[in-house]
Amino acid sequence: MKKILIIMLAMFTLVSCAKNETSTDENDFSGIQQETVQPDPLSDSTTITTTKPTTTISQIKSETTINTTEEIATQNTTNAETKEVISAISQENQETTTETTSTDSATATTTTTETVPADAQPDPLGAGAFSYNEDGAVQFVENPESNDEQTLISAGQALFESACQTEWNFTVGCPYELDMGNVIRNGGYEWIYYKITDENIHSFADIERDYYNVFSERYPHEDLKMLYVERQGSVYAMNGQRDMNAYYSMSRITGIESRTDDEIIFTVEHQFEGTDQNPDSPYTENDKFSVVISPDGKWKAGQFRLPY
Repeated sequence: MKKILIIMLAMFTLVSCAKNETSTDENDFSGIQQETVQPDPLSDSTTITTTKPTTTISQIKSETTINTTEEIATQNTTNAETKEVISAISQENQETTTETTSTDSATATTTTTETVPADAQPDPLGAGAFSYNEDGAVQFVENPESNDEQTLISAGQALFESACQTEWNFTVGCPYELDMGNVIRNGGYEWIYYKITDENIHSFADIERDYYNVFSERYPHEDLKMLYVERQGSVYAMNGQRDMNAYYSMSRITGIESRTDDEIIFTVEHQFEGTDQNPDSPYTENDKFSVVISPDGKWKAGQFRLPY
């Protein structure tokens, strides 16, 4: 009986030892698995792992901060230099602009003062709408009626000036060459006339032909018959040779008074600086001047009076 108990006790002891060894192995394996898969947050490994990234991030931040600061400083320096360059260029441009503006302004002022009087007429050639022909009349490129009023006034001004010159040449002086040694006397006052030597002048009709190249025959000039005398196949001119009115300043067309299909009547203003009695008292005279329009667009002077 004792033997049986001893055997059973021995078996129980063996079984207990076997269980203890199995439990220890399982605990050891379980500890390794726990350390690998789910590490203890307080273990050295975890602390090292956690510390290293923290240290690395801090270093990276520090390095990044240093690099960024250096880049910002460099960029600020570059920006500052760029701003200085831009400022210098801007200042130079401003000085150039100011200088140019001042020069242009001075030029404009000089031009306005010297070449553009306040009461000046527009371009007498009407920007290509008309021109003088070879005789001194005004010739329109197209139908004058298609032009605006300002262009018509400009054309009227141009013809008025040509009419003044033509009238002066034919009535005060003589537009042809004269033989001052070959004279005749004519009329009740025994006025002296000088022979015209121009080879194209042989009769009084030749005088009229030239005069009416600028003036319209609608308004005949009766005084021509007094100023030119035809005798024995030659023509003689009085050649009055008087002086111009010393106080005359200028004449300008101021507007259109009326018009028909073939004639325009302008208002013209004559300006004088004074008279013999009042040399320092300027005054103006208003008059009429008309142009007669031919079918081909040619303008000739109609109603007219020489203002000087």
